[in-house]
Amino acid sequence: MRGIYEKYLGYLKDSLSYVRSIDGFLVKLSNVVYDLEEYCDKDVCDPVEVVKAILSSKELALHISRLSCHKDLVYSAIANDPRHRVLRKYLDVIRSILDSSECSDANALETHVYPATWAKERMAWKRWHKGTAERGTSLNLDNLVKSLVIISFTLFIIALVLLLT
Repeated sequence: MRGIYEKYLGYLKDSLSYVRSIDGFLVKLSNVVYDLEEYCDKDVCDPVEVVKAILSSKELALHISRLSCHKDLVYSAIANDPRHRVLRKYLDVIRSILDSSECSDANALETHVYPATWAKERMAWKRWHKGTAERGTSLNLDNLVKSLVIISFTLFIIALVLLLT
């Protein structure tokens, strides 16, 4: 278990050095948990104990203390965001670690969660289709009459030019 602990502790420590948001932290932790569950599936270790040991380590104390400033957001993200579904099994462990940690530097992590790429694409698709629907319904009776008058006038001018030549 010591080797797997050191491997994922190193990964999490390195990747958290450039993460600046709560969501980013949870994504990195989710990656570790996915790998641990796959590795520990062979009865080699208990993923809950490894996650608890990793999150309790002194190397991650600064990151955990920053995260503990936003406990409610962390719990809400784990409970509601489908990207962090795997962390729901570890919510008790995460809660105990965050509750035992003291908050430091509350402004170090960004609390705004940007929508996932699929959500952005869905919003853009809806905006595009809404725009085409609005453009499609803009042909009302007034516009139709104006268009017919312009076309008739243009045809009259063309016919007049052809008759005079």
